[in-house]
Amino acid sequence: MPTYTYRAMAMDGKEQTGTQVASSTEELATALAERGQFLVESEESTVETPDRDPGAGLFLGEEPEAEPPRQRKRTYSCSRTDLIQFTISLQTLIEAGVPLLSGLHYILPQLTSKGLSGSLAEVIEDLEQGISFSESLRHHPYVFPSLYVEIIAGGEESGKLDEVLVELVNHLEWTQEMVSTTRKALAYPIFLIIVVVAVTSSMLMFVVPRFTAIFEKMGAEMPIPTKILDACSRALLDHTGVALAIAATPPVTAFLLRFSPRGRAILARIFQRMPMIGSVIRQIAVSRLCNGLALLLDAGVNVGKALKLGKAIADDPAVAASAEEALHRMEMGSNMEEAFADLPAIPPTVSFMVATGEKTGRLSYTLSKAGAHLGSTAKEGVTRLISILEPALIVGLGLIVGGITACMLLGMYSLMDAVRNG
Repeated sequence: MPTYTYRAMAMDGKEQTGTQVASSTEELATALAERGQFLVESEESTVETPDRDPGAGLFLGEEPEAEPPRQRKRTYSCSRTDLIQFTISLQTLIEAGVPLLSGLHYILPQLTSKGLSGSLAEVIEDLEQGISFSESLRHHPYVFPSLYVEIIAGGEESGKLDEVLVELVNHLEWTQEMVSTTRKALAYPIFLIIVVVAVTSSMLMFVVPRFTAIFEKMGAEMPIPTKILDACSRALLDHTGVALAIAATPPVTAFLLRFSPRGRAILARIFQRMPMIGSVIRQIAVSRLCNGLALLLDAGVNVGKALKLGKAIADDPAVAASAEEALHRMEMGSNMEEAFADLPAIPPTVSFMVATGEKTGRLSYTLSKAGAHLGSTAKEGVTRLISILEPALIVGLGLIVGGITACMLLGMYSLMDAVRNG
């Protein structure tokens, strides 16, 4: 297939030049028009290869040499917030009738994320070489997740990219809200526990030693509760490094486990076994699965392929395993109702709504409703969790501080008796 050197005019009036592989000038003009450019003139390039005839060796059973894929310079990543802002900008431009490539050129200099801007620059290069938008996004999995790419691909195939982008923005914003809800469910009790430990440690390390020093100076004997308190204080002071190591082990271990799939599965099992917190996290994971499946189905992705993405959508080992089990059942000939029945991580209400959606032909609608219901239930669960944990931990802190104060008061009364009798 020949290569053409062309000169074209963009929608904004700027002149652009480049090269494009096409079978004819008509195909070249069509490809440029899809990118919002109008062909002005073109010339077929003639590139000689003296060292090897392109057809040599074909009669000997050899395959023609394929063009090596373009090497990526580095792996990029970006935050979910940056991805949401990019998607909103792109959706606005596409809806206004701006061609895709021109819109990406407009967005690129306005990006503040280095990872996103670096990926987008390579995406633009791919588009200029004739690669589809979804395929170019697929080269950057750390910036554009598989769910994002598949939805874009569905929008390209259906010719409704602007509508798909609207739904994608809504899904990303909802996902961000669910992530915030999960963090709130985990962070608030952890913060209160840290406060309790910090206050208790401060009193044992700084207040109690000064108080017990008075007994040593006066040679008075401490009551048993005060002796126990003094023993705890001395143990903490004598083994501060060990105490810090013990206190730092859980957060450091959790941080390191996040970097491997098996570690994340261990953390998920630990959190899901916690009272109240586990149910909230499970509801959020199933809600993400339902919303992701609904969005993929609306974009034209088939059910089988959507379920294969279940692991990435749910971000929960148990829910992902249930999605894979449902896919296996469907591959064995079951319908959706049978595939989602009696799955360990899927609530019965979701299975019922899947069955209803399949019978009525509105599967994506019922899945989105199930996801919205579970999401609102998870938010209520977080609110209820905080309303229970906050007073419980405050009472616990009060008991600890009160117990330490009571031990010190007993010692003070004992000291006063010693002074009075002495």
